[in-house]
Amino acid sequence: MGGRGAGVEQLQQLFAKGSLVEVCSDEEGFKGAWYVATVIDTPPPLPSSSSASKKKAANSNKFYVEYQSLLDDDGSTPLREYIRAHLVRPLPPPPSETELVPTFELYDVVDAYYRDGWWTGVISRFVENSRFVVTFQNPPDEMEFGLPELRAHWEWLGGKWIRPEKKVSAILPALLYNLKGL
Repeated sequence: MGGRGAGVEQLQQLFAKGSLVEVCSDEEGFKGAWYVATVIDTPPPLPSSSSASKKKAANSNKFYVEYQSLLDDDGSTPLREYIRAHLVRPLPPPPSETELVPTFELYDVVDAYYRDGWWTGVISRFVENSRFVVTFQNPPDEMEFGLPELRAHWEWLGGKWIRPEKKVSAILPALLYNLKGL
């Protein structure tokens, strides 16, 4: 994911204050979903052991972010929170000129915009009028999406964007789960 293995200074350069980033949730029911946020503050430099305060040490590898689509408990203020650095990544690359109108094939790994975030799934069926059935593993589910709600999936690994291969095997557990209900 984001900054695993990267030093604080490197992360501060990559994700400067004001940068748009994506934050991965590790909360139950939302694991693996990516939410767009703005970096409000970067991790502070590591304090020297003699003057280290507990609060600074607790946030030494965390970004303070404000989400674009998630709201605080009051329902009207954008949610702000400290996020561990390995759960932060840059925005995925925009489509190339040849991909301005996305085309997807069976078993392509995609991100689907659902519940205010991007969820990773696999195209398992085509439906008429440029709609697609996307199968998810976590939690196992199938949902229908239109082109505006889909984007190509990219993995942020070692500071580089990588497109994954097609995932036939990724949809099998969800398909089996859905067949149990028949």
